[in-house]
Amino acid sequence: MNDAEKQIVIVKLNKLDGILEERISIVNVEIENQEKLISENINQLVEVTDKIVLNEEELKELKKRNQDLQAQLQGFESQIQDYISEIGKSKQQISEAHDNINRQKPKDDFWSNLNRGLNPFTGDIPGLFSSNIRELENKIKNLDSEIINKSNNIGNLQIQKGEVELKIREIEIQTNELILKKEKLENNKKELGRTKTFNGDFKLKLENLKYQCKSIIESINIGIDLLDIGISQVFEIEENVKILFSSNGLSLTY
Repeated sequence: MNDAEKQIVIVKLNKLDGILEERISIVNVEIENQEKLISENINQLVEVTDKIVLNEEELKELKKRNQDLQAQLQGFESQIQDYISEIGKSKQQISEAHDNINRQKPKDDFWSNLNRGLNPFTGDIPGLFSSNIRELENKIKNLDSEIINKSNNIGNLQIQKGEVELKIREIEIQTNELILKKEKLENNKKELGRTKTFNGDFKLKLENLKYQCKSIIESINIGIDLLDIGISQVFEIEENVKILFSSNGLSLTY
């Protein structure tokens, strides 16, 4: 090999070294960008996960509140049914009292006065029934008032329950969206990790080929003859660079 041919080989080595250096710099930037994206992804994952946990805690409290409201509603509704039943019984008792009054009402004032004369201690039976009727009517009035109060309470509870159930639905929808977002972030994290690992391996192979180029260049610089180094090594390095670039969708151009 004459000097001109040696010079051509040396120029080739220097160009390969420069190409490898440039590609290593590009890959370093890509790795840095991926690390930044991974960091942002992790921060988002933490934020989303924390929000999911908070939502689940809030949902637990809201569902407990909803159950308590339902229990109160059922309690008031049961009381109203009891009041209605009690009113029915009272009305029946009033009807019976009226029937008793009618049965006890004297058919003839004469016989009534006669009976009082013969038995002056006879009680006023119709009056007793009338008094009982008034008590029952007051009882019904009080029960009606209680039904109105309980009905108002039921109305207020139903409004509260509706608000709680609406909030539950809103948080459930939001939580489902967050879960989907978390799954997407986790998939992105895996993909970024794979890409980073791939680029890391690519960088190591580039650095290894660059080291081989540098070693030959340094050997030549200290006076070792290229023939002693082995011209085949140079072509082998070049071929390996071509293969590496090709496997990564790149082409080697000087």
